[in-house]
Order: sequence, then C-alpha cells, then structure tokens
Amino acid sequence: MKEGKKELKGKLDWSCLPMEALRGTVRVFEKGAIKYNGTRTWLPGIMFSKLFAATMRHLFDWYFFAY
Repeated sequence: MKEGKKELKGKLDWSCLPMEALRGTVRVFEKGAIKYNGTRTWLPGIMFSKLFAATMRHLFDWYFFAY
C-alpha cells in the first residue's frame, strides 16, 4: 500500500513532546486555576479553554492507546 504524502518541512513535530512531562505541567497550571477561580476568566463568551482541555484529553487517550 502506498503511503500518502504530508508536507512536514518547517512544522513542529509534536510527537517528540514527552506527554508524561506535559501532564505534570498541566497539573501545576490546574492548581493556579483553582487558586484564581478559573482560567482566562477575563474573556467574554464561551471558555475555549474548556474545549481545548477536552480536545487534549481525547488526543492524549488516543495517542497512548493507539500504540
């Protein structure tokens, strides 16, 4: 089967990021969000951080269980 083409020149390779280390960073930021009553509370409308958080949880689960 022939592999499809994907141009990667000049793009970040997110697969190099150690996901477990990033998890720890998220935990630190969560503590700050709790301390200051939420993240990005100064923005009006829908809190896109909630959508981003859900997306990242799904991507992490997919990435770790896909291999």
